[in-house]
Amino acid sequence: MSGFDKATANEVYYDVSAETVEMCADEYVAISTEAWVTTPLNTDAGSFSLDAQCWNAGPCMLTETTLGPTVFDIQPVHLDNEGPIIVFEKVLAGFEYSDRVGGDIYYGPGPIYVLGHKQRGRSIGTRMTMQEFYVPRGMVGFTPEKQAPNTVIHPPSLIGRIVHAEWEAAFNSAKNSRGKLSSHVFERLAAAIKISLGVNPRREDVRNQSRELLFREIQRFIVTNLDSPDLSVDLVLAQHGVSRASLYRMFDSYGGIRTYITNLRASKAMIGIWQNATQRGIVQSMQTQWAFKSGNDFNRTVRRLFGNTPKRLISRALSEPQNDDLAAGFSRNFILQRWSGVSEGPTGAFT
Repeated sequence: MSGFDKATANEVYYDVSAETVEMCADEYVAISTEAWVTTPLNTDAGSFSLDAQCWNAGPCMLTETTLGPTVFDIQPVHLDNEGPIIVFEKVLAGFEYSDRVGGDIYYGPGPIYVLGHKQRGRSIGTRMTMQEFYVPRGMVGFTPEKQAPNTVIHPPSLIGRIVHAEWEAAFNSAKNSRGKLSSHVFERLAAAIKISLGVNPRREDVRNQSRELLFREIQRFIVTNLDSPDLSVDLVLAQHGVSRASLYRMFDSYGGIRTYITNLRASKAMIGIWQNATQRGIVQSMQTQWAFKSGNDFNRTVRRLFGNTPKRLISRALSEPQNDDLAAGFSRNFILQRWSGVSEGPTGAFT
C-alpha cells in the first residue's frame, strides 16, 4: 500500500501533501460553474478572492479556506453526484445563509456542520473562513446505500466537546506535520463523529439532547416568523418557556439572538434583491418585507455583513465563466471535489 510507512503494527503514518490554492473571481467562477451559478459580490474592502490551505493524508483531506462574499445557486450536477465522500465543515469567521428546499440553513461559527445529502436552493455568504474535513463515507459508518444527514454537532454536550477537541487536534497536527501524519489523528476524529451521529449504539444524555431539540425548535420558530415585525426576544421566550439567561446562552456563538435574527433578515433580503435585481424599487421592497425599520438601518446592516450597500453589491456581475485553463491541476481538482463530489480527488486521496 503506497503513501505511508508502517511504524508499528497499530500505527500508520501517512505522507502529507500540503497545497496552497489561490483564485481570483474569474478563476473561481470558471471552476465552480460546474456545480454552482456563482456571483462574487463587490465590496469596499477589495475584489473577491479564494485562499485555501489543503492537506491530503491517506484517505482524508483537511482544508482551511477564506473566500467571498458570494451569492450562488446549486446546479443539478451537485445534487445528482453525491460521491463517496462526506464533508464536515466548521466556520471560523463570517456566515452563509441558504434558502433550501428542505428548509433554511444558517452556517456560522460554533457547530461542526455535517454536509450530507444535497438540496436544491440558493445561498449568500459573507467573506468566510472555514475548515473542512473530507472523509470516506465508510470511515464514519455510512454505506453507499445509507444517506448521510444534514445536521450539526454542537460543542456544549460531552460528545460535542470531544468532537470539537479532536477536530482542533487534527488541524493542528496537519499544520505541524512536517510531511507525516499518524492515522490515529483521523481515526479518533472519525470515531467521535460516529458516536455523535448515533452511528454506533450508545447511552444518551437526555438533558443535553432535549436542550438541543429545544434550540432547533427555537431556530425554526425564528425562521418561520422572520418577516414579522413582532418577532422579538420576548416573543421567543413566551412561546418556548425558556429562561432569558438560557436563551442568551443558546445564541452566544451567533453573537446573540438579536444579531442572529438581524443577520437572517438581511440575508433573506439580499437573496430577494439578487433574484430581482432589475425590478424597480426592489431594495425598498425587500427592506420592508424583512422588517427593517428604515433604509439607513438596512444599509448599515448589509454593509456590516457584506462590505457594501445593497445597491452597490449587486450593481454588476463579475466576468462570465472563463476557460478552465485559468485554474488547472490541483486547484481544479480541489474545486471539483469540494462542490461536485467526484470520486477522483487530488493525488488520488479519495479513491
